[in-house]
Amino acid sequence: SAVVEPTTAWAEQSLDVLTSLPGVRRAGLAVIEGGGRRLDFTSADHTGQRPATWCQVDAYDDVPLNTAVRSGRAVVGTLVELEDSHPAFVQGQDGTGTLALAAVPLVAAGRTVGAFVLFYREPPGFADTLVHELVMIGARLGEALRTIRVQRAADPDGWMREPAPGALV
Repeated sequence: SAVVEPTTAWAEQSLDVLTSLPGVRRAGLAVIEGGGRRLDFTSADHTGQRPATWCQVDAYDDVPLNTAVRSGRAVVGTLVELEDSHPAFVQGQDGTGTLALAAVPLVAAGRTVGAFVLFYREPPGFADTLVHELVMIGARLGEALRTIRVQRAADPDGWMREPAPGALV
């Protein structure tokens, strides 16, 4: 599915917030799509990186981001701590400069609508206060995404400017 412009603008603003957090070397966002089977994913290495490009990720891959989406809970830790639960993912991080990560659900109206992932240069310690702050960021970003989607749904002209050839209207 094509990601619509308001969602891309939201993603760019959200990535600016996430990449500006202390110690973050890269951030990514995933939005549930396709009835939960797929996630639309985009990422940035630094604040102000444009444009956000999207790819699709299988929501059943065993990576921390998907675990956060499925469980509705944050997955945080050093790569050493995450090695038992996500061995292939951790192995894929060799040589990237990532030593720790946080995958946090995006929550809106009590439902998980996606997640964000932060890749850290140095382990931040993941004290309860930091994890709580990250969960609150996930709630704010999730509600902002929900607001965009509700506004788009309320604008019937926003869905289709003119019928597709051969469509019955």
